[in-house]
Amino acid sequence: MKKILLILVVISVFLSSAANYVYGEEKTLEGSFTRIIGQVKIRRENSLEWINAEENMPIYPLDQIKIGTKSEAEITFDEGTIIRLEEESFLIINEVILEEKTQFKKFVLKINNGQVLSNLEKFIHPKSKFEIQGPGGVVVAARGTEFLVEVSKDKKVEIAVFGGMVGVKNEKVSPEKEILVPEEKETIVELSKEPLRPRNLTEKFLRYRAEKIHNFRQRIIQNRRRINELRKRKREWLERKKLRRLERIEEKKRKIELELQEKKEKVK
Repeated sequence: MKKILLILVVISVFLSSAANYVYGEEKTLEGSFTRIIGQVKIRRENSLEWINAEENMPIYPLDQIKIGTKSEAEITFDEGTIIRLEEESFLIINEVILEEKTQFKKFVLKINNGQVLSNLEKFIHPKSKFEIQGPGGVVVAARGTEFLVEVSKDKKVEIAVFGGMVGVKNEKVSPEKEILVPEEKETIVELSKEPLRPRNLTEKFLRYRAEKIHNFRQRIIQNRRRINELRKRKREWLERKKLRRLERIEEKKRKIELELQEKKEKVK
């Protein structure tokens, strides 16, 4: 009986601490989901649980994002960079840094499969970088504004550039050899091979551009105009989440305290 009482007391103390943690929790917010269609799942760092993503939900470094069939997601980062994830994509937010004083930016994303379309806000700091890592050591470093990275089931990586220029290399094959892919060109990188010489956009990517790019650019204009509103929605989403967590914790505390009281009365 004493052991049971001790366990209940420990749990109650833990929940009290958790309630305080909810109020005191602070974490840099890097971006948020600004559009979700269909089934989109996210797994946080050090978590084994996949949860449903929601619009306005914050995005943090080391988050893993999984897009279902006939589904898509849009993420807007705090400084205005926007990415679009197509169906059956898997992306990891490896690193996102923004130093407001110097305007140094560093984005490192990893795509295991699927498609990610990126449109970058203008880089002011000369050492800023946006990098997407693919399977087999493939690295796509942005020097322009808009490009698509596609990873197929056989881990072949295709890069199509719709605006600006990107540098592509396979670090496991030739880490110092990078090819530049200009606007309206594409390249392919197969496992254990160097990138192919850039060529004109093929029918697949011309069709993608015709079907997706115009609406995507309209979304970009809209989101950048209301970037402060998006940040506010993200904060409000987080506050509601914290409040719901706190309410659940308080409810568990009340149940435990009631059980403790009942146990004490039985002991008497």
